[in-house]
Amino acid sequence: MNEAAARKAARTKMMNTAKTMNKTKYMRDYVAKSWQELVRLRAADEFGWVTCVTCGVRSQWNNYMQGSHYKQGRRMSSLVDPMNCHPCCNTCNKNSGSLDKFAIFMAGKYTQEELDALDRRHNSTVEYSREELVEMNLAFKKEAREIKARLKS
Repeated sequence: MNEAAARKAARTKMMNTAKTMNKTKYMRDYVAKSWQELVRLRAADEFGWVTCVTCGVRSQWNNYMQGSHYKQGRRMSSLVDPMNCHPCCNTCNKNSGSLDKFAIFMAGKYTQEELDALDRRHNSTVEYSREELVEMNLAFKKEAREIKARLKS
C-alpha cells in the first residue's frame, strides 16, 4: 500500500471512530494523546532525552515524561496550543505545587503579551468539526513518526 492509500485508510478509520463519540471525547481521548506525544518528541534531543520544564529531571521522551498544560482545565481552546503544553515528568505533572515552577518557566520563555494572549485563547470558545479533529490527529501522528525516524537509538 502506498503512502497516499495508507493515509486515506487511516483517515477513514479515524473518522469512523470519531463518529462514534462526541467531539470533546474524541479530542481528549485521541487528539490530545497524539498531541502530548508530539510535544515530548519536539522537545527531545537527538537521542530522545527530554528535560522536565519544572524540576529539570531528564528522561526518554516515552518514559516518565508527559505533556503538561500551563493553563489547565482541558479546554478545547488550549488543549493543543503549542504555547500551553510542555514536557514535564510524571511527578511534576501530578503535583499542583509545581505550578509555581511552571509559571517561572513560562515567564522566562514568553513575554507578558504572549502569556496574556494564551490566557485569552484559553478562555475563548473553540468548536472543531470532526473532520478538523481527525486532520489534527493525522498531522500530529505524521510529525511524530518523522521525529521518531530521526532519533538516534
